[in-house]
Amino acid sequence: MIVIAGSLAGTPLVAAIRSSVYAQSLPRATRHLEIRTSTFSADAAAIGLASLAINDHYSARNVNLRLDADD
Repeated sequence: MIVIAGSLAGTPLVAAIRSSVYAQSLPRATRHLEIRTSTFSADAAAIGLASLAINDHYSARNVNLRLDADD
């Protein structure tokens, strides 16, 4: 899924991105691809950043590193 957010995220931008992605990709790679605008509006950047930070902090690799450091 590709989610577009921000003040420019509207039908024209989504259509341009969709056109570019499909033109440069194999049909099999985009068969189930969704390209749409975000439903988080103004909070999209903060939610995305928090999600990245949480996913990184609790990734299997980082958890294992912290567990190994305790030994």
